[in-house]
Amino acid sequence: DRLPGLVEGHVSGLEDWRHTTRPHLLVRPLAAVDLRGKQPRPHVRVASDLVRRIVLVPRTGRPLPPATILTRDGREVGFRSLRFAGTGVIVLVDGGTQRLSFDEIAEIRLADRDPWEMYPRIVAWLAPQAATSPADAAASRLMRVETDDGLVATTAVDPLHGTGDARRQLSWLILAQPAWSLDPLWLPHASVRRRIVFSATEVPLSLIEPKAVDRKAIFGGSWTWEIDRNVQGGPLSAKGLPYGSGFGTQATSVMAFGLPPFATAFRAGAALDDAAGAGGCVKASVHLGDAAAKPLWESDLLVGTREAVDTGSLAMPPAATAAAGPRVLVLVADAAHEGRPRDADPDDIRDVFDWLDPVVSLAPEGLAAAVRDRLPATMAPWKDWEIVGQPTIRTLVDPLSARESPQTLRQSLAAGAETVLRRKLEVSPEITHLVVGVTRTAASASRIEIRIDGESVAEADVSERKAGPAVLPIVVPLERSVGRSILVEVVHRGSDGQSFVEWTALGPTSAPEARAASSSK
Repeated sequence: DRLPGLVEGHVSGLEDWRHTTRPHLLVRPLAAVDLRGKQPRPHVRVASDLVRRIVLVPRTGRPLPPATILTRDGREVGFRSLRFAGTGVIVLVDGGTQRLSFDEIAEIRLADRDPWEMYPRIVAWLAPQAATSPADAAASRLMRVETDDGLVATTAVDPLHGTGDARRQLSWLILAQPAWSLDPLWLPHASVRRRIVFSATEVPLSLIEPKAVDRKAIFGGSWTWEIDRNVQGGPLSAKGLPYGSGFGTQATSVMAFGLPPFATAFRAGAALDDAAGAGGCVKASVHLGDAAAKPLWESDLLVGTREAVDTGSLAMPPAATAAAGPRVLVLVADAAHEGRPRDADPDDIRDVFDWLDPVVSLAPEGLAAAVRDRLPATMAPWKDWEIVGQPTIRTLVDPLSARESPQTLRQSLAAGAETVLRRKLEVSPEITHLVVGVTRTAASASRIEIRIDGESVAEADVSERKAGPAVLPIVVPLERSVGRSILVEVVHRGSDGQSFVEWTALGPTSAPEARAASSSK
């Protein structure tokens, strides 16, 4: 995904003791993301834990290595760890720490993360119902949208909303909220150049960063591989037919992708791009492990652009029987200099090759389990808390938000009789109170109990949030526990299957304003 914009600061999410949010960057958007006729918002809040790369000064050339900052004066600063701080970053480097402001930075590439670790996190944010059962995982649908001004967003389909005059297509707007955005985005329908709708268990491979790409092209050396584009930056197409997703490269190239344990199959089209014209000659193959392994599939020699050949569904053997270590999917586009037909180009300058609509199939039960494990982390106030039970989590449009500018809510439902959130807390003179912010919106009644070292210290009905003054959080004083470690348990009990609640804050605070609030028993 990509958001064109200017990074202007970072917020920890803990500034307001009444309302905890995810840590986020403040990005002034350079793409259309607001309702027409409304005052544009100054920033889109971008969750910093999902950011992989920040480009402050566009450039060409080799990609920046992982865990590296490029400064505006041309220095490359490798770092062991990075923390966003206000209007810049603090990095741990050999010899100590270094602080750099965004004004000094041209580009940041964060440390690489396993994309198959990230994918279930994305699904947990966009389609939490996928955790409920294998059938729900298979039925969950996502959509990837790309606009003319460079925004790329993967969002949920089911809660998608829109607005505009049904008779005037140019007035249509799509409301989307990708996992990395704390704010819904309004995308002009007329600016959408591509949209791909897919099941959460049928993953377009172009969403996954390759582990490695090895190119051995003799000509066209300045070209690099492209996502959802041909190697020259144009649309993916073969024999005049456009394709929605894939990779463009130039033979010879070897692309390696990690696979999750619950991947079951792979399928793709393969063709010389229309940019090759009648020239070019490539032999394509798919391997498991490395390029030297016996191919799972291989094509005949492909000469010039023509219909894409189809790999068919290639079964991935279970992880337990695969070669030692993580399974690796390898896609090879071989320039095939030996045995080329006489009418084919003698060199590789037109070996412009595409992997078309490549898809990795996932076992629904495996994805459901992976999403279930990651669901609690999608509730910002639950950070640092142990969750006892498997609460149901959902996203919905806030019924109290303005109709022309809806906001979304994240709600939880107690698993069975109750959900318990548990945490050890070292109480210091700086920590004076425990704050529990929880409300509901026209849902069935719920009750919250707070226990310290097994003793109930506060209990209250969950208040319904209505238009007007905000609901104050429950605040429990901790002065009597200063200097020792305590076990805090917050228990949510619902009255039925509709007792969903929103969590706005959960944790210790030293805010003096907390003294104005009170707990009930």
